[in-house]
Amino acid sequence: MAAPYQGGPSGGAGEINRVQEVQLQVEEVQGVMRENVSQMLSNYEKAEVLEDKAASLTEESKKFYKRSNQVKKNMCMKNAKMNALIAFIVVVILLVIIVPVVVHATSTAAAAESAKEAAGDANATNLRAADLDEAFRP
Repeated sequence: MAAPYQGGPSGGAGEINRVQEVQLQVEEVQGVMRENVSQMLSNYEKAEVLEDKAASLTEESKKFYKRSNQVKKNMCMKNAKMNALIAFIVVVILLVIIVPVVVHATSTAAAAESAKEAAGDANATNLRAADLDEAFRP
């Protein structure tokens, strides 16, 4: 609080001290304001740097996203090719196993059938000969 003005010669010296005191306070406030302004400018620069880094990270994340999708598609294609190759190999192995079995079974069945026919023909021939013998017997 300011002291009330007391006129006279003693009041003049108090007034000069009071002016110096106010002057010191103004200088203190100026120093604090300069410090605040310099800190604000420093923060502004840091904010700009952070903004640049954020923009860079955004661009990098977009590139990463596109690249990861490409890799994903490539891996799916490789997986599909591998599955198709495995399926083809399984089919070939099954054919290698099944075809000889079927051919062998067919040839065995044909041989058995021809053996039956041969046996049947032999029996028929024997029966015909017996019938002829009986027919010509007196």
